[in-house]
This record gives sequence, C-alpha cells and structure tokens, in this order.
Amino acid sequence: MIRLEMMDYICLLFLYFLLYSILGWICETVYCSIGKRRFVNRGFLNGPLCPVYGFGAMAVIGLLLPVANYPILVFVAGMAVTSGLEYFTGYLLETLFGLKLWDYSKRRFQLHGRICLRNSLLFGMLSLFLVKFLHPLTGALLGKLPAWLLHAAAAVFLLCLLADLFVTVRTMLQISGKLKQIQQALEELGERNAAGIQQLGERLNEGVEAFCERQRERQADVRERIVELNARLNELLTQKRLHRRIFQAFPNMRSKRQQDIIDRLKLLAEQKRRKKKKR
Repeated sequence: MIRLEMMDYICLLFLYFLLYSILGWICETVYCSIGKRRFVNRGFLNGPLCPVYGFGAMAVIGLLLPVANYPILVFVAGMAVTSGLEYFTGYLLETLFGLKLWDYSKRRFQLHGRICLRNSLLFGMLSLFLVKFLHPLTGALLGKLPAWLLHAAAAVFLLCLLADLFVTVRTMLQISGKLKQIQQALEELGERNAAGIQQLGERLNEGVEAFCERQRERQADVRERIVELNARLNELLTQKRLHRRIFQAFPNMRSKRQQDIIDRLKLLAEQKRRKKKKR
C-alpha cells in the first residue's frame, strides 16, 4: 500500500512537470510568434513542451509553496530560483553542444548572455501566479484522477518524452558535428587556394616553359579537389527539417568559433521557410 501511494505521488509529480512544461511552451511560443509575426515552434524539444519551465515550476512549488502567504518573498525568491535554473541550463547546453541557444548580451542588466533582468522579472511574476493561483487549481484537477489513469498517463507521456529527448539530442549533436565539418572544409579549401597561390609564385621563377609543364600536370588534380570540397560544402549546408526547426526556434543561437557558418545556416533555413510558404 505504501509503495502504491509512493508511485501515485511520483506519477502525479511527473504530470505536474509535463503540464507546466506545456504551459511554458505555450508562453514561449506565443511571445516569440508575436514578435516574429508568424508561428514559431519554440523550445529545445520537438514536442509542445519546454522542460526548463517544468523544472522551474517544480522547484518554485517545492521551495516556495510553504511561504505562499508572503507574495514579495515568493516574487523575489522565484526570480532567483528560475534565473539560476536558466543560467545553469544555458551553461550546460553550451558545454554539451558548443552552442549558445539564446543570447541576451545585447540587453541591459544581463549576465554572460544567459540571463537578463527583464526575463527574471517576468519569471518572478510567473512564480507568484503559479504559487497563488495556478498550482492550487491544477492540484485540485489532477488530484481527482483515479490511480490507474494516473499511472497510464504517466507511462505513455514518459515514453513520448524519452523518444523526443533522444531525437532532439541526436539532432543537436548532428548540428554541432556539421558545424565542425563545414569549418574544416572551409579551412581546407582556404589552405588549398593559398597553396596554389604560393606554388604559382614559386613556379614563375622557374621560367615559362617549366611553369606551364608543371601547371598542366597538377591543374586537373587541384581543380578536382576544389570541386570535391565545394560539393561537400553544399551537402553540409543542406539542412534536414529538424535542423531547420532548431535554427528557427532559436534565432539568437551563437557559437564562438563558427558564428559565420551559423548565420549562413539560419539564412538558408529562413529562405527554405519562405519558399515553402509561397507554395
């Protein structure tokens, strides 16, 4: 009986997490879609949920529900908890994938581009709304679900979440690997062109006849290699649908070493979206 009640509690917490992740995705999508004047599937995952909001909501509930009668404390502490979570999430994503998915560097009162005062104030208000109004309502609704439905819903959604997480992490690793490959191809192409110019200067000193003879011998090989590199670049710049979604969901994505490549890929994603819209 104790184990069953514990399982009920775990499933209930998981459903809370999912619900607040979905509500966070709705807030993010509406906010970004209004700014872009088009629908933006916001969020790290492909499905309609932002796990960082779910974790933030659960942290706020667990820490601040006992002090719900002190709204100023809930507001300030909610700012601190959610901002700390956002900062840590940004740092973790940068460490794992080498990419900064959001960047607040251009905003006033920001820290390392990962958090900013404006968002922190919004998170504080959301924390207050969550503790005072939203969670009591959702708690009353989910608390009425029978145990079997609670377990079944938690199991199904867990499988969907794990599948989405697997696909998304694989997509991010593919993007990170693609950026490195494009960088290597560009460097190799630059080295090839530089070597060709250097050889040109050296061979001019050998005399016209010797230069022409050597040039004919290696010209075909150089041309073939450059064609191969250009084809490789075009293939790498061709994006899959999931790759384009990441670039569209995080238009402020940045990278320390491959920012020019990211800008090019984001431009291609936007061009693809516009072509699809015209059809």
